[in-house]
Amino acid sequence: YPLILGTDEDALIEVVGFAGPSQAYALRYEYARRFGHTLASAMRDETRGDLQALLLAFLDPPPSAPYQPSLANASRSFNMARVSCSQ
Repeated sequence: YPLILGTDEDALIEVVGFAGPSQAYALRYEYARRFGHTLASAMRDETRGDLQALLLAFLDPPPSAPYQPSLANASRSFNMARVSCSQ
């Protein structure tokens, strides 16, 4: 298999764009836990323009809708996202 480098923007859109509030929280939490920096900073490094603004908006819920999720499923949600991105 050839090595393909770069950002799979379609996978980012699929995973982040369709994540509900609890899934977005789980993605942010688990990414930071595993990689030591925020998912938002990775999005800023890997995307540009309108796509970047859209993905960051999906990852950052509005302050008028606070969410206090259980982190029990954070790792599971993150692993599902990783599988989606790697396909």
